[in-house]
Amino acid sequence: MVFEIGRLTQEVKLTRVEAISKNVCNNRVALHRPGGKTVFADISAWDKTGEFIAAHFKKGDEILFYGELENKPLTLGEVKLDGIVYIRVTKVLFTHGNGRANE
Repeated sequence: MVFEIGRLTQEVKLTRVEAISKNVCNNRVALHRPGGKTVFADISAWDKTGEFIAAHFKKGDEILFYGELENKPLTLGEVKLDGIVYIRVTKVLFTHGNGRANE
């Protein structure tokens, strides 16, 4: 289980994946670490969770979320790599740093 708070670094966009009839919201978050360090993580939220993010958040908003680490397979030519690690978001909460928290 991953529990993080960060800021969305890209415009929020909901995409329909017609092949499986589902909506997905992919983005990247800036996560602040001790010592002033910032790391970036890709996130992916499906169905109602993705729709919630698309409806209530925008680029730069602070977001608190729960999720699981997932591995997206990656193939370069004939070489199969371990892939790209991302966070599959399962729950989202507003924070005081999100301007819409009091709406």
